[in-house]
Amino acid sequence: VLAVALRYVWLTDTAPDIRQLRPYLRQEVDPVVRGTAASLMMRRGNPTQKAEATNTLRLMLTHKSEVERVMGCRALGEAVYLQALRLYIPNLLQDESLRVRRALLEAIAATHLEEFYPSLLRGLYYKSTREAAMKALVRLENEAIPMLVALADDIHKPDLVRLHAWRAIGQIGTIEAQDALISHLMTAWGNTRRNILRILLEMPREVGIESVLERIGRSGIERMIDHEIMLVGQIYAALIDLPVQELTSREAELLRRALRDMRSDAEERLFQLMKFLYPLGSIKAASFNLQSSSRSNMARGLEILDNTLDIPSKRALLSLLDRGSDLEKIHSLSEVISYTSMAPSDRLRRLLDLRHFLSDWALACCFHLSRQERWGLTAEQALACLRHPRGFVREAVLAYLRVASPRALAELLPMMKNDPDPLVADQVKQMMQELMANSPNKANNSAKQGHNVINFPNRAGLEPI
Repeated sequence: VLAVALRYVWLTDTAPDIRQLRPYLRQEVDPVVRGTAASLMMRRGNPTQKAEATNTLRLMLTHKSEVERVMGCRALGEAVYLQALRLYIPNLLQDESLRVRRALLEAIAATHLEEFYPSLLRGLYYKSTREAAMKALVRLENEAIPMLVALADDIHKPDLVRLHAWRAIGQIGTIEAQDALISHLMTAWGNTRRNILRILLEMPREVGIESVLERIGRSGIERMIDHEIMLVGQIYAALIDLPVQELTSREAELLRRALRDMRSDAEERLFQLMKFLYPLGSIKAASFNLQSSSRSNMARGLEILDNTLDIPSKRALLSLLDRGSDLEKIHSLSEVISYTSMAPSDRLRRLLDLRHFLSDWALACCFHLSRQERWGLTAEQALACLRHPRGFVREAVLAYLRVASPRALAELLPMMKNDPDPLVADQVKQMMQELMANSPNKANNSAKQGHNVINFPNRAGLEPI
């Protein structure tokens, strides 16, 4: 209470007597009051008084007591003139006390110390500092948007960190923040699109919904719905052409399971998109009923959608959500996507051509199944996925090349020995040791004799997909 009273008096007085704050700088004064007095003196005092306050905060920031350091960091956030105190910030960012680090993140945002903004972004990586970093970044408002967008856009960063970067942009909530979210909504896919949709839908007073409709209109939402339906059509085509009767391996089942998960994710995004066009209550009620195992509840959910939707792809959408076999559903999408039966290997290569729309795990499963079934893939597909940001995808490609083309693998391994994923780096190291143990002549002879080695095919060696 005393600290708040001091702040009120000396910030509202047009001609304050800063000298009266000096008694509150004594060491025996509570650190909350002492830090407040020091920050006020730094803000409104003369050079001598500012130097005295700076020394008080220096002692607090370097004190053995956690409370002293925490209050010192909070006082930094209230001060305008930091003088040499910023020299202590790097050490405080590594402080053993979590409370100190959190308070310092808030101070960095409050004083707009641009040189330490990267520390705010690093705070998003750790559960212990994530909340404080989020608050600090939101406090910066539009100033934080460019660096948050750069972080959220970087596919090499962890998904959880990217999600919190998008959430911070949503909490900023300014027109610029809304524009950043909506512009990326149009180009994003998969989990990124789902996350952005959720953030826009959760904005208070339906601001996100209104902003989306204002910027891309109803037609833009309908186009995204059509894209999701087309993706689901490709998934059903793959499930039909990779039947359980022909492909009984564990790798085939893993891919089918990954495709079904992608279908569920696409259906979730479809319901999110419908919430931008229709009353939230109706869409939530339909979604709730369709998730039930009861036929009557599912029928009720479809009836709600039938009475609510008025988009051109209404029939196709309802048929996707209705019960029925995969073949029946793909035929119901004839107006959106044309289906032609393919051999399993051709269908899998078709999936890899659509790799930008596949989930990371589904993409890895494609290579595992190709390795198991000895199916040839194109060099372009393999090399593109060796640059994938997820380590388990690169791991799957290397395992495929180990069987499909030892010669190509031998050329690629030296370039991947410093892979950032330790599991992939260990795999590369092990493969290099195995290749060194086997002479080139042995590898060539085994390839000629066809001992479980498949020559890596070029696109010219494959039939058209």
